[in-house]
Amino acid sequence: MDETKLPLLAHETTDGEACFRELFEDGHDDAMAQLASLAIDHLRRANPDRLYVEGLAIAMTARAFSLTREPGRPVPTRGTDARIARALDYAEAHLDESLSVAQLAAVAGMSPSWFAQSFRAVVGKPVHAQIRERRLERARILLGQRSLSIQQIAHACGFSDQAHLTRAFKARFEVTPAKAREEMA
Repeated sequence: MDETKLPLLAHETTDGEACFRELFEDGHDDAMAQLASLAIDHLRRANPDRLYVEGLAIAMTARAFSLTREPGRPVPTRGTDARIARALDYAEAHLDESLSVAQLAAVAGMSPSWFAQSFRAVVGKPVHAQIRERRLERARILLGQRSLSIQQIAHACGFSDQAHLTRAFKARFEVTPAKAREEMA
Protein backbone atom coordinates (compact mmCIF):
# COMPACT_ATOMS: atom_id res chain seq x y z
CA MET A 1 0.00 0.00 0.00
CA ASP A 2 1.26 3.46 -0.83
CA GLU A 3 2.06 4.87 2.61
CA THR A 4 1.93 8.43 1.32
CA LYS A 5 -1.84 8.04 0.92
CA LEU A 6 -2.45 7.03 4.53
CA PRO A 7 -2.65 10.58 5.93
CA LEU A 8 -5.27 11.51 3.33
CA LEU A 9 -7.29 8.37 4.04
CA ALA A 10 -7.03 8.98 7.78
CA HIS A 11 -8.12 12.59 7.44
CA GLU A 12 -11.06 11.71 5.19
CA THR A 13 -12.26 8.97 7.48
CA THR A 14 -11.68 10.55 10.86
CA ASP A 15 -11.67 14.27 10.04
CA GLY A 16 -8.42 14.39 11.97
CA GLU A 17 -10.01 13.04 15.14
CA ALA A 18 -8.95 9.40 15.51
CA CYS A 19 -10.39 7.81 18.63
CA PHE A 20 -10.33 4.01 18.61
CA ARG A 21 -13.39 2.31 20.03
CA GLU A 22 -13.20 -0.49 22.57
CA LEU A 23 -13.86 -3.05 19.85
CA PHE A 24 -10.46 -2.33 18.37
CA GLU A 25 -8.66 -1.32 21.56
CA ASP A 26 -8.89 -4.90 22.83
CA GLY A 27 -6.86 -5.92 19.79
CA HIS A 28 -9.47 -8.05 18.04
CA ASP A 29 -11.87 -7.35 15.21
CA ASP A 30 -13.44 -10.29 13.37
CA ALA A 31 -13.52 -8.58 9.97
CA MET A 32 -9.90 -7.46 10.28
CA ALA A 33 -8.86 -10.97 11.37
CA GLN A 34 -10.58 -12.50 8.34
CA LEU A 35 -8.90 -10.05 5.95
CA ALA A 36 -5.50 -10.70 7.54
CA SER A 37 -6.03 -14.46 7.34
CA LEU A 38 -6.86 -14.21 3.63
CA ALA A 39 -3.71 -12.15 3.03
CA ILE A 40 -1.46 -14.53 4.98
CA ASP A 41 -2.89 -17.61 3.25
CA HIS A 42 -2.44 -16.01 -0.15
CA LEU A 43 1.12 -14.84 0.58
CA ARG A 44 2.08 -18.45 1.48
CA ARG A 45 1.39 -19.48 -2.11
CA ALA A 46 4.23 -19.90 -4.57
CA ASN A 47 3.18 -16.99 -6.80
CA PRO A 48 0.96 -14.58 -4.87
CA ASP A 49 -1.13 -12.12 -6.86
CA ARG A 50 0.13 -8.65 -6.00
CA LEU A 51 -3.15 -6.91 -6.90
CA TYR A 52 -5.11 -9.26 -4.66
CA VAL A 53 -2.77 -8.64 -1.73
CA GLU A 54 -2.87 -4.87 -2.33
CA GLY A 55 -6.65 -5.05 -2.40
CA LEU A 56 -6.65 -6.83 0.95
CA ALA A 57 -4.22 -4.25 2.35
CA ILE A 58 -6.53 -1.44 1.24
CA ALA A 59 -9.52 -3.24 2.76
CA MET A 60 -7.66 -3.69 6.05
CA THR A 61 -6.63 -0.05 6.08
CA ALA A 62 -10.17 1.08 5.38
CA ARG A 63 -11.44 -1.23 8.12
CA ALA A 64 -8.91 0.12 10.61
CA PHE A 65 -9.92 3.68 9.83
CA SER A 66 -13.61 2.82 10.03
CA LEU A 67 -13.01 1.54 13.54
CA THR A 68 -11.93 5.03 14.60
CA ARG A 69 -15.40 6.42 14.00
CA GLU A 70 -18.01 5.99 16.69
CA PRO A 71 -21.02 3.92 15.56
CA GLY A 72 -23.59 6.17 13.94
CA ARG A 73 -21.16 9.07 13.73
CA PRO A 74 -21.71 10.83 10.41
CA VAL A 75 -19.04 11.07 7.76
CA PRO A 76 -17.12 14.31 8.29
CA THR A 77 -18.23 17.00 5.86
CA ARG A 78 -16.54 20.00 7.46
CA GLY A 79 -14.83 21.99 4.73
CA THR A 80 -16.46 20.09 1.87
CA ASP A 81 -19.06 22.68 0.85
CA ALA A 82 -16.69 24.47 -1.53
CA ARG A 83 -15.53 21.17 -3.00
CA ILE A 84 -19.08 19.96 -3.53
CA ALA A 85 -19.97 23.33 -5.09
CA ARG A 86 -17.01 23.01 -7.48
CA ALA A 87 -18.22 19.53 -8.52
CA LEU A 88 -21.78 20.82 -8.95
CA ASP A 89 -20.54 23.68 -11.15
CA TYR A 90 -18.56 21.21 -13.23
CA ALA A 91 -21.56 18.90 -13.56
CA GLU A 92 -23.80 21.79 -14.58
CA ALA A 93 -21.35 22.74 -17.32
CA HIS A 94 -21.12 19.13 -18.53
CA LEU A 95 -24.71 17.86 -18.22
CA ASP A 96 -24.62 16.81 -21.86
CA GLU A 97 -21.77 14.38 -21.11
CA SER A 98 -21.63 11.04 -19.34
CA LEU A 99 -20.66 11.90 -15.76
CA SER A 100 -19.39 9.55 -13.06
CA VAL A 101 -19.00 9.86 -9.31
CA ALA A 102 -15.26 9.25 -9.72
CA GLN A 103 -14.99 12.08 -12.24
CA LEU A 104 -16.90 14.51 -10.00
CA ALA A 105 -14.88 13.39 -6.97
CA ALA A 106 -11.68 14.17 -8.86
CA VAL A 107 -12.97 17.66 -9.65
CA ALA A 108 -13.75 18.09 -5.94
CA GLY A 109 -10.34 16.74 -4.94
CA MET A 110 -11.89 13.95 -2.89
CA SER A 111 -11.98 10.17 -2.98
CA PRO A 112 -15.14 8.79 -4.63
CA SER A 113 -16.47 7.27 -1.40
CA TRP A 114 -15.88 10.39 0.67
CA PHE A 115 -17.33 12.54 -2.11
CA ALA A 116 -20.49 10.43 -2.42
CA GLN A 117 -21.10 10.44 1.32
CA SER A 118 -20.28 14.13 1.72
CA PHE A 119 -22.38 15.04 -1.31
CA ARG A 120 -25.42 13.34 0.16
CA ALA A 121 -24.87 15.04 3.52
CA VAL A 122 -24.43 18.50 1.97
CA VAL A 123 -26.96 18.35 -0.90
CA GLY A 124 -29.50 16.03 0.70
CA LYS A 125 -29.66 13.49 -2.09
CA PRO A 126 -27.32 11.08 -3.90
CA VAL A 127 -25.12 12.33 -6.73
CA HIS A 128 -27.07 10.52 -9.45
CA ALA A 129 -30.39 11.92 -8.23
CA GLN A 130 -29.07 15.49 -8.23
CA ILE A 131 -27.58 15.14 -11.71
CA ARG A 132 -30.82 13.64 -13.07
CA GLU A 133 -32.80 16.50 -11.51
CA ARG A 134 -30.54 19.13 -13.09
CA ARG A 135 -30.78 17.40 -16.48
CA LEU A 136 -34.56 17.34 -16.30
CA GLU A 137 -34.72 21.00 -15.29
CA ARG A 138 -32.48 21.92 -18.21
CA ALA A 139 -34.68 19.85 -20.56
CA ARG A 140 -37.78 21.65 -19.29
CA ILE A 141 -36.17 25.02 -20.05
CA LEU A 142 -34.97 23.92 -23.50
CA LEU A 143 -38.45 22.73 -24.44
CA GLY A 144 -39.33 26.42 -24.78
CA GLN A 145 -36.89 26.66 -27.69
CA ARG A 146 -39.01 25.39 -30.53
CA SER A 147 -36.02 25.33 -32.87
CA LEU A 148 -34.69 22.30 -30.96
CA SER A 149 -36.23 18.88 -31.45
CA ILE A 150 -36.92 16.76 -28.39
CA GLN A 151 -34.19 14.40 -29.62
CA GLN A 152 -31.70 17.30 -29.65
CA ILE A 153 -32.82 18.35 -26.18
CA ALA A 154 -32.35 14.80 -24.92
CA HIS A 155 -28.74 14.75 -26.12
CA ALA A 156 -28.07 18.30 -24.89
CA CYS A 157 -29.15 17.20 -21.42
CA GLY A 158 -27.15 13.97 -21.25
CA PHE A 159 -29.91 11.48 -21.96
CA SER A 160 -29.04 8.58 -24.24
CA ASP A 161 -32.04 9.17 -26.50
CA GLN A 162 -35.49 10.73 -26.68
CA ALA A 163 -37.16 7.71 -25.07
CA HIS A 164 -34.83 7.92 -22.07
CA LEU A 165 -35.67 11.61 -21.63
CA THR A 166 -39.38 10.94 -22.05
CA ARG A 167 -39.41 8.22 -19.36
CA ALA A 168 -37.47 10.32 -16.85
CA PHE A 169 -39.41 13.51 -17.66
CA LYS A 170 -42.79 11.81 -17.27
CA ALA A 171 -41.72 10.17 -14.00
CA ARG A 172 -40.64 13.56 -12.62
CA PHE A 173 -43.23 15.96 -14.06
CA GLU A 174 -46.12 13.53 -14.81
CA VAL A 175 -46.24 14.72 -18.41
CA THR A 176 -44.23 13.89 -21.53
CA PRO A 177 -41.82 16.46 -22.96
CA ALA A 178 -44.06 16.83 -26.04
CA LYS A 179 -47.09 17.52 -23.89
CA ALA A 180 -45.12 19.96 -21.71
CA ARG A 181 -44.03 21.80 -24.87
CA GLU A 182 -47.66 22.01 -26.04
CA GLU A 183 -48.71 23.43 -22.70
CA MET A 184 -46.03 26.16 -23.00
CA ALA A 185 -47.60 27.49 -26.19
